[in-house]
Amino acid sequence: VSAVYDTTSSTLAVDYSYGQYPNQTDASQNYSQYLYPSEYPAEIFSFRRVCIFSPPPRPATPEKFTIPHRCARFGPGGHLVQVLPNLPSAGQPALVDIHNIETMLQDTADQAELRAFPGPLVKEETHKVDVIKFSQNKAVECSRDNNLLDRDSARLLWDFIMLLCRQNGTVVGTDIADLLLKEHRSVWLPGKSPNEANLIDFNNEPLARAEEEPGAGPLSLLSDTFMTVPENVGKETERFRELLLFGRKKDALEAAMKGGLWGHALLLASKMDNRTHARVMTSLPINDPLQTVYQLMSGRMPASATCCGEEKWGDWRPHLAMVLSNLTHTLDLDTRTITTMGDTLVSKGLNDAAHFCYLMAQVGLGVFTKKSTKMVLIGSNHSLPFYQFATNEAIQRTEAYEYAQSLGSQPCSLPNFQVYKLIYACRLAEAGLSAQAFHYCEVISRTVLMQPAYYSPVFISQIIQMSEKLRFFDPQLKEKPEQELFNEPEWLIHLKQLDGQTTPTQFDCSSPSSDLDQPSPPEPYSIPLETDGLTPDNPLMSSLLPGSQPQAVQLMPPGVYGHVEGFF
Repeated sequence: VSAVYDTTSSTLAVDYSYGQYPNQTDASQNYSQYLYPSEYPAEIFSFRRVCIFSPPPRPATPEKFTIPHRCARFGPGGHLVQVLPNLPSAGQPALVDIHNIETMLQDTADQAELRAFPGPLVKEETHKVDVIKFSQNKAVECSRDNNLLDRDSARLLWDFIMLLCRQNGTVVGTDIADLLLKEHRSVWLPGKSPNEANLIDFNNEPLARAEEEPGAGPLSLLSDTFMTVPENVGKETERFRELLLFGRKKDALEAAMKGGLWGHALLLASKMDNRTHARVMTSLPINDPLQTVYQLMSGRMPASATCCGEEKWGDWRPHLAMVLSNLTHTLDLDTRTITTMGDTLVSKGLNDAAHFCYLMAQVGLGVFTKKSTKMVLIGSNHSLPFYQFATNEAIQRTEAYEYAQSLGSQPCSLPNFQVYKLIYACRLAEAGLSAQAFHYCEVISRTVLMQPAYYSPVFISQIIQMSEKLRFFDPQLKEKPEQELFNEPEWLIHLKQLDGQTTPTQFDCSSPSSDLDQPSPPEPYSIPLETDGLTPDNPLMSSLLPGSQPQAVQLMPPGVYGHVEGFF
């Protein structure tokens, strides 16, 4: 439509054309009443303007899709739904494809790793043979993995889990010592004095058992070899006796040390003055495991606790075996020694070896956000970024350890670990293993219901959300009648009731980033805070006290380690 203004007249001549309309009767109407009055100034009409109505301009932002494209979405049931890029207006059919994620990813390494693990591990459902077989395969993989910094220690963790499973979560200190010294023997080389002896087998190769010959000495418990008895031991003993007969104790002591009569030398030195006894003790090599046990029994922390891991000290295993096999009356000293040894190994970059020490010292699992925590997942360094730390293998290893301990007579619960089992369940769901993921949700929920005061409301709500999305993939639904398909499991109902009753005021920890790893839960659950060591009531130490009857020991944390804060 165009309007032309004529400035030569006081009236406005407008031509309205209705040729586009079929009815022209209204075209001749008189519009004189719409004329502009003559008092308008002429300046208003001193221009000529044409008004053109055009569509609004298109946005300057480029379109996201300029051509028909494929649209895909992941569903909670392990499906991939995609809409093909067809145009129904162009006569192309509108097609929707539904793919099974489990089938699509069956040849990937991630799903193969998830399938190989027989989880969730439940004492009443999982046979320990399956866990032993899985641990054995993992141990072999560790020994063949050249990328591992400490392959032997990585394998040691899996060997320890196998030992716990075979003995139903119950072991004694000598069992651990035998595991430590397997293929890592500390030996005296025949024909050398203690100062010249090579105590550590740096090649880590098993020593061949010597054939028993007439006159051979007793079997060495550390070396699997027969100790050679000097031919002139009788003469040395006679010389030692003769010197004592004449009251020459110091000369007798020197003769006993030179003749290898260390039993006589140590006994005689212990009855003499402290300086003489100290001189005999220092005559032993500093890296000799005998030094470790002597220092420990003297009430001092062994030097090996702060020096192990160094090349001149050799293998750390014989020293730990000495401590575990010769526990003292001072449990705090034993605990600090083992824990300090673990701290020293961590500083040397031997994370797996350190975690083995922490397990022996009964150090509990902490939380990821507290970097001062000694251990969060067994065999994994929690100072790394989260996705490098919380690997599938680390979660599987920790769950296998939790299962092995549950085989004992005492109940076992690792509250700080349950959140990682939920993360593992999410990974199963992403890989299309929905039924197995739902089973994990059930196992986690039953653990939470046993001791709900240790878990935060956020974590409980996350379990509920995950369970609701996956519950229709429960294989048990196939056996139920149709009218019961929408009935929620009993454990899920109880968990929802708990979620409605639980409030954040129950918990002492105000935020997930709190410095308190192990806040005390409210009554009636009066559980001690996290302890970094053993207590007199701990079964590992109390049953191995000198003078007590040897009995089975269940390696398990002395207490529950606080409630879980979110996912970390």
